[in-house]
Amino acid sequence: MYHSCAITEDHSIKCWGAGGYGQLGNDSTADQPSPVPVNDISNAVQIGAELNYTCALLTDKSIKCWGMNRVGQLGNDSSSDQSTPVQVHNISTANQLAVGCSHSCALLEDQTVECWGWNYYGQIGNDSTSDQLIPVRVHNINNAIDIVAGCHYSCAILSDHSVKCWSDTSYDILLTPTDSLVPVEVSGI
Repeated sequence: MYHSCAITEDHSIKCWGAGGYGQLGNDSTADQPSPVPVNDISNAVQIGAELNYTCALLTDKSIKCWGMNRVGQLGNDSSSDQSTPVQVHNISTANQLAVGCSHSCALLEDQTVECWGWNYYGQIGNDSTSDQLIPVRVHNINNAIDIVAGCHYSCAILSDHSVKCWSDTSYDILLTPTDSLVPVEVSGI
C-alpha cells in the first residue's frame, strides 16, 4: 500500500501518501506527505485503504469509495477513477466493510454479503469471474457475522462459527481441494 487513512474523533477522514489515482479523496491526484481531509465525509465508522483506492462505511450504513476504479472497485457502476468519494450502488444497510486488493465486500444487516470489483479469481462469490461494477450478492451466505477480503479471496464467519471462503486455490487460501467461485466451508475449523 502506498497511502494510509485514519478516522478522526469527529468521524471525518484524513489520508496521506501516494495520490496518483485520487485515493486520498481530496479532489487531487497529488501525493501528500501529511494528512489531508477527505472531501464530504463527516460520519465515517470504518475505513479500508488498499493499493490505489479507499472505502468508508458511514453511520447511515452506506459506503463511499474513491481512487482507482479500473475494475469497478468503487462499486458505483463505472470504471472511471474518482478523486472524491462516490456512493457504492445500492448499499444502505451495511454493518461491516472488508476491502481487498481490488474488490470489496459489505456485510449487510440481514447477514448476507455483497461484493464488487475485481473478480478474476472468483473473489466476488457469485459463480463468475467477471468484474462487477456494482455490488452483487454472494451465493449461499445468509448468516454471516464477520467478513474479510484479501487479494484473491473473500471469507465469512457464519453464525454457527463455521467459515466459508471463495476464490481460486492457487494460494491455498480455501484449504479445499478445488477452486470455488461460490462459498465453500473451510475444513478443519
